Amino acid sequence: MTFIRNHFFSKFNLYSKITQPKKNGKLSNVFYISYRCNSAKTLINYLYNNAGLYLERKFQLAKQSSKTEIKLRKNYTKEENQIIQQFYHSLPKDKILAMLPNRSWPYIQYHVWQMGLTKNKRRKKKSCI
Repeated sequence: MTFIRNHFFSKFNLYSKITQPKKNGKLSNVFYISYRCNSAKTLINYLYNNAGLYLERKFQLAKQSSKTEIKLRKNYTKEENQIIQQFYHSLPKDKILAMLPNRSWPYIQYHVWQMGLTKNKRRKKKSCI
């Protein structure tokens, strides 16, 4: 943070103050940067038009995001849905996973929950009268 303060001081000869606020007694990740005797137009113009530091950081983030791979989720087929409906209540987890090799157990459980076929149905609490 001192780098930012020194950079603006050398560029604009502005005094800056950088603070890190506390939230519930813990330091927050948000920093406040305030300047005395500054022209808002000068700072905004510099940040949007001449800030090489910003452009370098933006370029690094763009390079990182171009390497990101997004896995496409395959929808359940009719055959997979039939397997789940027939065997979810009767077969153990290992055998169901063997029958559905490209599916993870948490995702199967979520799909079963969406279908309304949960193993352990929650009981309604009895009211005391």
